[in-house]
Amino acid sequence: MAKLEALPKRIRLDEGRIILHKIRYNPPHRYAGKVNRNWHVTFNIARGYRKIISTQTPILSKAKQFARNKANELEALHSQGFNIKGENFELVALKSIQSNKIKFQRRDQLESWKSFKSMIENYWIDVFGKTRLINIRTKEIKDEVDHLIRQGLSVSSVKKYLMALKWCFQQAVDERKLNSIPEFPSLRGYTKQFKQRPSFTKDEWEKFNAVLKNFDKDLKGKITGGNHGLASGDLKHQMYYRRALRDWCQLIAYTGLRTGEASLLKWKDWEIVNKGTDDEYCLIKVRAEEKKASKTGEREVIGLSWANNTLERRKKDTIFNKPNDYIFSHIKRHEGKPIMKFRKTFDKALEKAKIGFDDKGNKIKGYSPYMLRGTYATFRLTLGDVDIYQVAQNLGNQVGTTEKYYSKAKPKDFAKNLSKIK
Repeated sequence: MAKLEALPKRIRLDEGRIILHKIRYNPPHRYAGKVNRNWHVTFNIARGYRKIISTQTPILSKAKQFARNKANELEALHSQGFNIKGENFELVALKSIQSNKIKFQRRDQLESWKSFKSMIENYWIDVFGKTRLINIRTKEIKDEVDHLIRQGLSVSSVKKYLMALKWCFQQAVDERKLNSIPEFPSLRGYTKQFKQRPSFTKDEWEKFNAVLKNFDKDLKGKITGGNHGLASGDLKHQMYYRRALRDWCQLIAYTGLRTGEASLLKWKDWEIVNKGTDDEYCLIKVRAEEKKASKTGEREVIGLSWANNTLERRKKDTIFNKPNDYIFSHIKRHEGKPIMKFRKTFDKALEKAKIGFDDKGNKIKGYSPYMLRGTYATFRLTLGDVDIYQVAQNLGNQVGTTEKYYSKAKPKDFAKNLSKIK
C-alpha cells in the first residue's frame, strides 16, 4: 500500500482566530487520498462558529491575505448582529412561505401565495436545500434560470420563479442572516420572438364542432362486456364525459372564458337575458374567490345566445343541477367536484376531426383547450363586427393584450366599416 503524502504543518494566525492548513481529497474524487494543492482556512470567529473554506490558491502569502480579509468581513457582520453561521436555504425558505402568507391573505391574494409556495417547495428547496445562503451567488441563480428556460418555461413564468426565490433571500435579510440580496440575472437575453395565441380557423372550428356534436355516440360501437370492450356502466360514464367536453368547448368558444373559469362555474352564475328575443344573450358571473378565476377579479361576461342552448342541454344531462352545483361535475370518482381537465378527450376529438396533428400523427404544438378562448376573440373581431375594446373587456384583458395575443384581424376584415362614413 502506497504511503500517503504528509500534510504540511498547520499555520496559526492572529492568536488562533485563523488556521491555514491543507486537506486531502475524499472518495469518490479521482484524487482521493492525495493532498489538495490549495490552502484551506478554518475560522474561529464567534462562539460556537467554526467555518472551513478554500482560499483557492496554493501560494501561502496570498492564502494569508485572503484569510485575513475574509475573517475581517465575518467579524464585521457579527458585530452588526448578523448571523454568520450560515443557516441553510431550506430553513429560511420555509419561514418565508409562512411570513408571506399573512401579507397575501390581507390583500385577498391567497391563490397567488399558493402558486409561489409551490415554486419554493417543489423547485427551489430541491435545488438549494441544505446549501448555506451565503454560498448562493448570482452564478448559481443564473444556472437555474438557464435550466428553467431549457425546460420550456416562458420568460414570464421564470420571472415568477425568481420572485419566489427573492422571498427567501428577503426573509434572510429581515432576520439579519444576510446583509443584502444577491444580484439576480437579467432575463432580457431570454426573450423569445413573439407568438400570438393559437386559435381555430373558421373551417377547423366547423369540423371540430361537428365532431363534438356526436362524439359520445362513437362509443356505442364499442363491444360491451368481457375483456374486449367497455362494461355498460363504463360506457355510460365515458359518454357522459364526452358530452361534457362538447358543452365545455362550446361554452368557452361562445363566451371567451378561460378554461379554469369555465370548469369552476356554478349554475347560479348563469343567467339568460332577453330570452326568446332577437336580443337574447348569455350572462356569466365569474366569481373571484374560485381558484383560477381570480386573475382579473370578479366580473361579468357576455356570451352568444348559443351558449344558452349549450347550458340548457347540459343542465338536463347532469344530476348536479342545483344553484350551488358545478356545471361541469364529476359523476363517478370525485362525484360532484368540478371537472378541471378534458385534455385527453379533447385530443381524441381533434384527431377524429383530422386537425391538430401532422402527417406522421404527431400533435401540433398549440392545439390545446386554451385555443378555444383565442378562437372566440378572433371570431368576434373578424366576424362579429365588435370593437376590440368591447372584446377586451369581455375577456378580462387590457386592450393591448387582446390586440397582441388574440387579434388576427386584418384591415380587409373590417372593409365594410372602414370604407364608409356614417
